[in-house]
Amino acid sequence: MKILSFFHKLFWASIFTIVSWHCAIEQPIEANLSHLSVDTLTIADTSAHPYWIAPTIGHSDYLYFGTKNGIAASFTLVEFPEHEAWAYHHDSVHYDIDSIRFILYSSDPLLQESSTPNLYFKADSQFNESSSMYLDFTGFTTDDWFSQGQAVTKIVENEDSTYSTTELIWNLDSLLRVLSDTTDSNYVRSFSLTLSNNDTSFLNLFSRDATTGGKDPKIKMYYRKTIQVNDDSSSVDTTLSTIYANKDATIIFPNEEEVGIDTIPGVGLGNGMRSFLSVNFDSDSLPEGALIRSALLSIPFDTSSSIDDYWVILDPILEGIDTSFIGQIEFELDPYSGVGLLPYTISQKIEEGILEFEMKDFLQNVLLGHHNNYGFKIMSNSSNDPFTTVFFDQDTIPVLRILYATTD
Repeated sequence: MKILSFFHKLFWASIFTIVSWHCAIEQPIEANLSHLSVDTLTIADTSAHPYWIAPTIGHSDYLYFGTKNGIAASFTLVEFPEHEAWAYHHDSVHYDIDSIRFILYSSDPLLQESSTPNLYFKADSQFNESSSMYLDFTGFTTDDWFSQGQAVTKIVENEDSTYSTTELIWNLDSLLRVLSDTTDSNYVRSFSLTLSNNDTSFLNLFSRDATTGGKDPKIKMYYRKTIQVNDDSSSVDTTLSTIYANKDATIIFPNEEEVGIDTIPGVGLGNGMRSFLSVNFDSDSLPEGALIRSALLSIPFDTSSSIDDYWVILDPILEGIDTSFIGQIEFELDPYSGVGLLPYTISQKIEEGILEFEMKDFLQNVLLGHHNNYGFKIMSNSSNDPFTTVFFDQDTIPVLRILYATTD
């Protein structure tokens, strides 16, 4: 009976709770918001100009070969890290290496072996994946590198016999001894890939940023491993080790005839084009105590050059501009130091010729005196095609539209 009495009370308590909650949502609390007023501010006092830096595309999804739109992907560098498999060559008791292969991947099922790059190896030829640029490789040549020739191609299919990918395979058996050097703990295994001098084709292969291992540049070492079962017997296991590249980068040479020529702002990875944008907004632009509800910056792009899904980055400039380079438009490195962090640094894509950035967070902090508005640098996202340049619409200026609330 006590149990029945408990459930009886629990039932009525539940009904009371449900009814109370139902009444609560039907009778919302009414707040007096009459002391707030909402207004808008449109700022068309904007200006922009282009500038150029030495291009780097070390974190692109692709490794490029050839020339397109006057921009030359002259050569690609790939580096491999230390790995336990490099020592197998020196342990003939337990390991017998059968072969070693360098592999890259393409999405082109029609790729001909005659159009594949030439592969070269040289120890201790170092580069920086993020910052190496063409200016670091003046007079670069592969004359003193070990040449491995062009690749053999292999079509790889899915389980349903549909096309998956094309493998480019180079035989590295002749390099086994030099690749297996373990005497230097800082030994660097670097490869260079270039097209033949008379090759006019253009191709792109997957970089290590494109996938999580499946189509990364890699070296596969095939070997037989002897395993001692007991004092009287042993077994031999045929297996392989996969060594993934830890760096790769295509060295891009911009079209020198175009750098510094355009006066119309724009962005492009391969030619190093960026733009500086000034928007006339400071801590006095809105009434004291204003709360920004939205702040939409609209930048029209020339539809004859821009493409949808082209991603562009807006980065607020962190500190005052060095007046010594005012008027200069060509730089080795970017002269503008950006914030580089969310939510202030924003990446958006061009849609129907318009690029829009929501700038509420940054501008609210300008109003509060937490940041100064030194302007913004506009640059291409690393995911874009480096051979495409997009330009602002020279007939329509960027506009900032702000919706804000103030107390009466």
